[in-house]
Formats: sequence, C-alpha cells, structure tokens
Amino acid sequence: MKFICRIVIPFLTALFFLQFAACTKPKEGFTAADNALAQPDSVKLAQAYIAKAEALYDKKVFDSAFLYYNKSKNLFSVAKDSLWVAYPLIKMARIQKIFGDYFESEATAIEAVEYLKHTDYANYKCEAYNILGISYRKRSIFNKALYYYDQADKYTKDSLPKCIVKYNKALVYTDKKDYPRALKMLNDLMLSDTIQHRSNILFKSHLLKTYGDIYADMKDPKALFYMNEAYGIRRASNDSLELCSSYLQFATYYKGKDSRKQKEYATKVFAIAKQVNSVDDKLAALQLLISANSGNAMKEPASLYVKIRDSIDKVRLRAKNEFTAIKYDSKELDDKLKRQQLQNKLQEQKHNTEEIVFILVAIFIVIIAVLIYFIQKLKHKKARIQEVYSTESRISKKIHDELANDIFNVISFTENKDIANPAMREKLLQSLDSVYSKTRDISRENNAIETGGDYPEALKEMLAEYNTQTTTVIIVNLEGINWQPVNSQKKIALYRVLQELMVNMKKHSGATTVVMRFTKDDTMLIVHYNDNGSGFTNKQLVLGNGLKNTQNRISAVGGTIDFTSPAKGLKVAIELPV
Repeated sequence: MKFICRIVIPFLTALFFLQFAACTKPKEGFTAADNALAQPDSVKLAQAYIAKAEALYDKKVFDSAFLYYNKSKNLFSVAKDSLWVAYPLIKMARIQKIFGDYFESEATAIEAVEYLKHTDYANYKCEAYNILGISYRKRSIFNKALYYYDQADKYTKDSLPKCIVKYNKALVYTDKKDYPRALKMLNDLMLSDTIQHRSNILFKSHLLKTYGDIYADMKDPKALFYMNEAYGIRRASNDSLELCSSYLQFATYYKGKDSRKQKEYATKVFAIAKQVNSVDDKLAALQLLISANSGNAMKEPASLYVKIRDSIDKVRLRAKNEFTAIKYDSKELDDKLKRQQLQNKLQEQKHNTEEIVFILVAIFIVIIAVLIYFIQKLKHKKARIQEVYSTESRISKKIHDELANDIFNVISFTENKDIANPAMREKLLQSLDSVYSKTRDISRENNAIETGGDYPEALKEMLAEYNTQTTTVIIVNLEGINWQPVNSQKKIALYRVLQELMVNMKKHSGATTVVMRFTKDDTMLIVHYNDNGSGFTNKQLVLGNGLKNTQNRISAVGGTIDFTSPAKGLKVAIELPV
C-alpha cells in the first residue's frame, strides 16, 4: 500500500495542477453561446417544444413526446426556470411509469423534486411525490411508498387530489395484506362528499372494486356484492378500460371455483384488451384462460401468451433504451451545459491546493482499501462455492454407492426365488426398476454440470425432463442468451436452483403449466419462473418447502431470488450479475 501511494500521489498532484491550469482560461466564445440559450427566443422555443410534447402525449405517441419534453427541459434549465424544468420532468416520469420502467421513473421524479425544493408549486410537488409513491409501490417497497404518499398529501389543496392520495395509500395497505387499515381508509373515503359527487362516479367504482379485491382475498362472500356494484357503474359509463378491469376481477374471482365463468370473463377481457390494445390485460386474460383449460385446450393460449410476453418485453426494453438515450445523450445541449457548469466551478473554486490534494489522497486510499476488501471477499466466496460443488459431487457418489444394499437384496432374491415363475420374475423386474430409478434420480440431482459451450443445451435438457402429459414446461429465450460472460459458479448455482424449483413443483405444487423466461442485459441475467400450482403461504416460504437452499446458492454468487405466491401459483424472480 505504501509503495502504491508513493507512486500514485505525485502523479495525481501533477495531474491536478495541470487540470487547474487548463481550466483557468475558458474557451473563446463560451459566454456568448450560453447567453444565447437564455435569451427570450430560446424560451419561446422551449415553450413550443412543450406544446408539441403535450399534443403527442395526448395521442399516446409517448416516445416522441418524451423527446420534446426533454428538449424543453434542457432549454429551461439553462434559463434557470425551476417550474418549467420540473413540469417536463414530471411528464417524462409519467411516461417511464407507463412503460413499467419504475427505476428510471423514480430517478426522473426525484430530479423534478430537486428543482421544486425551494418553490411554492404545491400541485407539481404533489404530482412528483405521487409518482414516487407509485414507483415504490410497484416494486413492493411499501414503507417508502407510504412516505412519499404522505409527502404528496402535504401539498394537496383540493379535495379530489387528497382522496386520490388516500386511495393510493389504501392500495399499499391492500398489497401488504393489512386489510383492516385498508378497509378503514376506504370506508372514510366512501363517506366523503367528494366521492359521492356525481362527477367522481368512476373514481367511486375504483373504491368498490378494491373492496371486492380485499373481501375476495379474505374469502368473504361480500366480495361479489362490491364487484357487481363497481361493474354496474362502469357498464353505465361504457368505458372499455374500466369494463375490462371489472371483467378481469370477475375472472380472477372465479379462478379455481367455476372454470366456465372464469373462461367466460377471461374471454371478455381478451376481446376488450385486443380492441383497446392493452397488452397487460391481454396477458392477464391469457393466464386465466391457460389455468381454466387443460390438455390441448391450453396450448393455444399458452403459446399466444409467450408470443405477446416476448413482444412486450422487447418493446419496453427498446423504449427504456430510447428514453435513456434521449435523456442522457443530448450531445449538443449537453456540451453547452457542461461548459456552463465548468464556468461556474471555476468561478467558485477557492479551496486551498493542499486541502484538495489531501482529499484526493484520502479518497484514493479508501478506494484501494475497498477494492482489496472486495477482491479478498470474492476470492473467499469463490472458494466456498467450489467447495460446496465438490462436496455435492462426493455426496452424489457416496449415495450412489450406498445403493449396494438394494442391489444385494435383488441378488439374494434371484438366488432364493424361482425367477422362472412369472410372478417372481415380475417382482424382480420391479425391484430392478426401483434401483435404477433411485440411481438415476440421485445421479441427476447431484452430478457434475456442464458449464462450457454446451451449458444451454444441458440446462434445457434438465428442464425438459419435467415436461410430462400433465405438466407443460415452456422455456422462453434460453437460446437467445449469451452465456459466455457468465462464470461457472453462477451457471452451476442457476442450474441447481432451477432444478430445485422443478423438483418442488413436481412433488408439491401440482402445477399444470410452468413458464420460464430468460432475459439479459449488459449487467444482469434475469430468470422469471411462473407456475399455476398450489403456491405457498408466507410462513411456508420462510420456514421450508426445500427452497431455503436456493436463497443460499443465489446469495453466494452475489445474486437475489424473490418468491411471491399469489392466490394460486408461484412466481420466482432470479437476478444474477454478469
């Protein structure tokens, strides 16, 4: 460490002085270029961008709307108009939320909040905090969602926005299954004059629908009453999307109770979703149709589900990439803004050179220390993983050897029994088949795993073994993944975890459909597992079901695994850094 410091510190010091000297003279023409951006003509251009973005937003041409909102934001930020910077940022966050990109939506909304910090624009603050609440709720980070809804409530002045924020909080408690608190909030809302006003009748239907969801989850027969109340309002309004939501609620309610009604309502959902091009509702309808059918009848909706799921994933990923490029790669304005930031830094730079050097050295030492710590930790982790894998192979061999007792019994049987007798011969064959099955299963579950170029094929073959007459296993995009950057330890961990999920599905869940979808970007490999089996309670997920080991395996290679069990079935999300 001392040697490294002796070599690097003089270099950093020299580099700093060179940079300082270079920055003391801004480029010629810099001030004129930036002043031009702040002129009234530039503000008018930004306002024109806003108007164009609004028109595109109303037509649901969200990608182009996002582009023009971003252009206006860049121009207004140079003009230092906080309100007109925050407004397009809020609209951009909304668009990102529509496309399900809740991480980027959160980042954009936070940027808007920063611009609004020292202003009195309550409505914009309310909207920005509300978007943050939605973003965290959709990611099941409930405490933060409630915190941001409380922040939004502080800035709501009108009665309807207050009701909306309170309703959003009730949805958080519904998601948390804190039904007493959710019902209390809904009851308070239903008593308010705002909700009872005729102009808010559709909003009232949302409250009634939520009552239905809560009571359905509580197995309370009142659920159907509230569902029908909500449906009656929506049928009178003849709003396609609202009707689609009610039909989806009915189909979900009858799932596992009345397959005929389940199929009837799911079919209605699909028809409306196709008409209004709501892909999420299409997917929900197809899932319900899959679970309501069996045998060949479920193959068509299952195939269509996979096709639509792949398509929407590609569209949303493309949109996310486009939005990111639009937001962060506006080169021409970016360069001008960077020059302006540099000019501000040069004007404010009054720190002592020795203090800056000291800070640089301290940061450098901390970085080196952290790097050494993580490198050592990674080495130990890899050694532990390799040891676990070696132990598994040894256990596989040991268990296989211990089958000698069963084989000895078979040999004794052949020596002491008349195997010419058909009944004895049949019993012998059954014993041999049992020994073979045990050997094959133990070997398959503990054998060495191919981690080279044939890994995808080996993984596919293992998963395909669970594809039976009663269980359909659908594998999506396995061949489309580039496995080259994924190291051997992570491949082994993923193989074993998926094998454990499939064994658990076969032994306990009674699932008829299993869908596994593989996706990968530059930093993360993601596997989504879904089945329509019996699922688990929260207690079962914590205490056992043979799945605790899967969490240990994934954690050991730096990944995460998340189990969720809806009314029926199991959903598992696995994320591995690559």
